Amino acid sequence: MQRSQTPMAVRWFLRFKEADPSTLPPGEGEEWANWSDEPECLDRFRTVTEVWQGLDSVWSRVSRQTGEKIAADDYDGWVPIEQWLAERARLDELTRARLRRSHRYRLAKLVALAAGLTVLMIAAVRYSYYESMHRRYGEVQTYTTAPSQRRIITLADGSSITLAPGTELSTHYTVSHRDIVLEHGEAWFSVAQDRARPYTVLAGPGLIRVLGTQFDVRRERDSANAEHVTVTVSNGTVEVGPPPKEPTREVAVIPNMTPLSKWGPARLVQGQELTVDAAGPRGAVKVADLRSTGAWREGRLEFLDKPLKFVIPKVSEYSKKPIILDDDDDAAGELRFTGTVFEQHVRGWLHALEHGYPVEVTENKDAFVIHPRRVQP
Repeated sequence: MQRSQTPMAVRWFLRFKEADPSTLPPGEGEEWANWSDEPECLDRFRTVTEVWQGLDSVWSRVSRQTGEKIAADDYDGWVPIEQWLAERARLDELTRARLRRSHRYRLAKLVALAAGLTVLMIAAVRYSYYESMHRRYGEVQTYTTAPSQRRIITLADGSSITLAPGTELSTHYTVSHRDIVLEHGEAWFSVAQDRARPYTVLAGPGLIRVLGTQFDVRRERDSANAEHVTVTVSNGTVEVGPPPKEPTREVAVIPNMTPLSKWGPARLVQGQELTVDAAGPRGAVKVADLRSTGAWREGRLEFLDKPLKFVIPKVSEYSKKPIILDDDDDAAGELRFTGTVFEQHVRGWLHALEHGYPVEVTENKDAFVIHPRRVQP
């Protein structure tokens, strides 16, 4: 059998031993139909089936009974019956001895054949497994969300990631590592435990290591355009530290790595939060407001004493139209805001903003524009 199709033939044979072909899910049934439509593929499948049936035949032959009579009674009365019986018993014993030797020889050959076929089958299954693992985990996958779009992705290991609007994230799974790169935006992670494959999230100046937990990572810039990352743990334990200068045993892929300042990693447990930048932690580990942190997953944003120049870009990610702050002297941008913005009521929030702050909101076909209120002469 050619090597290229044998693993797939073994895979389909083992699949049909578990379930009837008529019960396959639609996607898997279509995959079988496309693959078996090739004559060469179908020939490989039939060959694997014949090998397996041959093994069943081997074991049935090994267990067959062989206690039949050697010959019929042919005593003719020329010698005493005692002498005839003794001679017959001697001949019968010789015949049985020859049969036993012949049986053992055939059995040894059959066992050797069965062992060889078993090794072949195991090798084919192992090859098919590792080939499928490479296809399944060997590529980098990129996921993005548009403004006002949230997205939940489920990964091959059972982990899931919820992406906030305006987020870009890539995954690279191998048989020994699970690496995530948060390019920008915010994401919430629910990680399936797999101690044989460390799970790491690279987000700008921060590297998060985890085995099995739930946590939120937000990568953003402050009013001074300095990038920072905030990690909030909902369940379990994570370790937040600087990315290594080079790939390590625990971190297989770190694209565009640049050396960063040395600072020690911090351990976070359930209900704790830490913000870090290129220089290290911004303050100590603190108690997190989990309700506020997870609000975006429920379609709302909560702010506590944040300047409008920080609030507006964040709300814009959840708006169907961009929101632009037209504020040359930064007078409106420095106004502080505390409150909740609901994703489905961004337009209403903008109108309410005009009543509570000295700003005006105009709308054109492309965007909402916020600018300081004009003073009437």
